[in-house]
Amino acid sequence: MISRRRLLQASGVAAGTGAVGAGIGVAATHRAAPESSAEALERVRAGERVRLRDLGIQIGVLPTGRWNAITDVPGVKVGYKTIVRDQPKIVRTGVTIIVPREEPMQTNWCHAGWFSHNGNGEMTGTHWLDETGLLSSVIGITSTLQVGVVRDTLVKMGIETNPDLEFMLPVVAETYDGELSDPSAFPITEQDVRDAVNSAASGPVAEGNVGGGTGMRYFDFKGGSGTSSRVVEYKGASYTVGAFVQANYGERRYLRVNGAPVGKEIPDAPEAEPARTTRASPCWPPTRHCCPSSAGASRCAPGSAWRPPGASRTTSRATSTWRSPRPTRCGRGPGWTTTSRGRSPRGR
Repeated sequence: MISRRRLLQASGVAAGTGAVGAGIGVAATHRAAPESSAEALERVRAGERVRLRDLGIQIGVLPTGRWNAITDVPGVKVGYKTIVRDQPKIVRTGVTIIVPREEPMQTNWCHAGWFSHNGNGEMTGTHWLDETGLLSSVIGITSTLQVGVVRDTLVKMGIETNPDLEFMLPVVAETYDGELSDPSAFPITEQDVRDAVNSAASGPVAEGNVGGGTGMRYFDFKGGSGTSSRVVEYKGASYTVGAFVQANYGERRYLRVNGAPVGKEIPDAPEAEPARTTRASPCWPPTRHCCPSSAGASRCAPGSAWRPPGASRTTSRATSTWRSPRPTRCGRGPGWTTTSRGRSPRGR
């Protein structure tokens, strides 16, 4: 085992290079052969991705399954379709498919449930789960604006498998990847969903920048897909519990690894100097929050001096807000307004 301080120091080095140089489409798989923590640490310093247990960090006290993955549960399979391109629009997205059992789901439903821990996320088929507690399809995970095409394709594939099928409500969930991928590209097609379903397999599961996790961010670092499993003994029998996560949340300061405050130990990268501008720019005077974009609009954060063209000002004791008659790129994109107290979403 290595000390927490040494781990934190090495994590700072690895994260500093990995956050910038992480190649989209690169995934890590579980290493079957054990190795010493020192050897794994050297691989981290060299920029290689490893799992926590390769570093000697053990989460919890229960043993893992063979692969330490959701596929340790008998019959469960995972499939991916990863989409990465830069033209005509930047795309870093994909589809993840989880197959709960070997038999065709359309005629072999299994028990299921769901809950919302916090936040806002779309998930189809939840009313049926509440009503019956039964899952009638494979599970899809994808980008926010692509839930529909994944859901419709799963229904179509179900009918192709069973022409007499009269009812099916697939469960498809999402996380937003618009920070790294242009959602207006609508890149996912029916064939992409079919490819993900057809690639589903048991055994080791690729993690990181794959499938629906391709465009994820996690505690201000590159996020992605992850999985794990634990074996539980109960009344003389062994049961395997598997989990799959598409991580896309958090601020760096809250990142903890097995209780260690890793996020607080890793300093923020220095902010880049703002681009030079002129008084002809709608963003004047320039601040570190407000720089003109190549499209001629501005990306402004709270506290910037930009007034949207044609905007009127609404003032109250709590806040002062510019309300534009048309969508702007102020804050995090269309539908956001900049106030003296911070960004406020309209709708989502």
